[in-house]
Amino acid sequence: MIGREHVAFVWIAAALLAVLLSAAPAAAAAPQCVLSSADTMEKVFRDEPWNRPAAERLAIEAAKGEVEGIQLVVAAVGKEDLRSVTLEVSDLAGEAGAAIGRANVSWNPVGYVETEKPNYPVRKVGWWPDPLLPPAAFDVKSGQVQPVWLAVRVPADARAGLYRGQVTLRLAGGQEHRVPLEVRVELARLIERTQAAATAGSLP
Repeated sequence: MIGREHVAFVWIAAALLAVLLSAAPAAAAAPQCVLSSADTMEKVFRDEPWNRPAAERLAIEAAKGEVEGIQLVVAAVGKEDLRSVTLEVSDLAGEAGAAIGRANVSWNPVGYVETEKPNYPVRKVGWWPDPLLPPAAFDVKSGQVQPVWLAVRVPADARAGLYRGQVTLRLAGGQEHRVPLEVRVELARLIERTQAAATAGSLP
């Protein structure tokens, strides 16, 4: 038979364990984010609802010698802010050993300027996206978004074709998120633009 002393000891130990568990701080929830995209012509307002799904990839088309871009939109969808966010871009690999080095890809967080109500109707009064900031760590408040301008400079001697790489987003706690980056290099795009401009300039 189990003695009363043993039973009492078990109850006391269980009670102490319950107290310790209840006093232990709850583990902080990992920050949650969604990586989506927007065209470079689009104004992304950081304090407006952002309901777009995660981007399967970031796709850019450019001709040799051109610089083209896309906006990577970082959305803080959880209850925690995103802290000290940084980006890293890999080399872009093409066919038959062709490559566009990571040095040809730049990233800049989009900055905001606060506007006042003018004497004419405007779409929004408040924080407008405008300047491109230096490539440095940034924060994103919970429920807001932060667009990041990605620009790819295609070398003049690049081969035509599809180049693939990866954008890695890192958070302060070591959490990482990745999205593929694809750049399609075309031959005729710049030539067609030049010819079109020359034709338009020659019209009476």
